[in-house]
Amino acid sequence: MSTAATVATTLRQLSGVTPKTEFGGLAFFVGGTRFAALTPEAVLLHLPPEALTEALMGGAARPFISVGAMGKHGWVEIRFSSIGPDELSRYLLAAHNAALHGHRRTAMKKPGRARHTRKTTPK
Repeated sequence: MSTAATVATTLRQLSGVTPKTEFGGLAFFVGGTRFAALTPEAVLLHLPPEALTEALMGGAARPFISVGAMGKHGWVEIRFSSIGPDELSRYLLAAHNAALHGHRRTAMKKPGRARHTRKTTPK
């Protein structure tokens, strides 16, 4: 089994994970939040700040730059050839945990109709 297939199996087994095919590869979501994507040679992860700094400073990852949505802060590319399985597992769990807790954030609700004030015109 390839490393990408092993990582895909690991990610599918984590709680609340939904895999989806995107751009010819697999992306992994928790509650609508994408936290990982696979290529044949690497995994793309959205890491929390502490794990992001550790991965970049330790040389395990490089920033992932994309024109699309994943080009935003916190996304890194970790090549399978540059990291051991234990360290990779630690980063997979960090990304999953951040997505698991971060997906509960919701957009601000619009005020209800009762809170709207109407302008009155003088009679």
